Amino acid sequence: MASPFGLQPDNDSVHKPRFLVVGAGSRGNSYARALQDSGLGVVAAVADPIAFKRKQFGARYIWDSSGPLTGQDFADWRDFVKYEQQRRDDEAAGLDVSPKIDGAFICVLDHQHVEVASALGPLGLHIMCEKPLGKTPMDTAVITKYADASQYVVPPFCFAIFVFICFSTVLTTVRCC
Repeated sequence: MASPFGLQPDNDSVHKPRFLVVGAGSRGNSYARALQDSGLGVVAAVADPIAFKRKQFGARYIWDSSGPLTGQDFADWRDFVKYEQQRRDDEAAGLDVSPKIDGAFICVLDHQHVEVASALGPLGLHIMCEKPLGKTPMDTAVITKYADASQYVVPPFCFAIFVFICFSTVLTTVRCC
């Protein structure tokens, strides 16, 4: 399928960024659908506390009828953080590991943005956080502290701006990985 954004990934030579979606609600589904429809990345994992929503989301965007593989399904974003830290330790030890996640869409309730972004930031992921980035100026300062650890953090002021900025930047940055 052709990208609606005019960008055409070369499927043979370009690493498609792999994303975790934190929050399988309507906004998480919107971003996953846009990512899937564009062909510019892969929805690789989901974290959501509501099992039904998580399973429905995963079946739609991530896994086939056989269900989730290790590293694709998390009941809590904290479980992903633990998993990713262990995956990195295993990789450093020379063990076979599943492919890494390159970025995360944070689509949780506004008051949870700081905690989630602050935990994912040190992992060096590309982060797209729903607006508002923080509920207070201090919240925003805490999140932006991790922008240096992460390669790219962006609050989407509108979906079109997000798609243009985030996908263009992620593809340019991740292409070398």
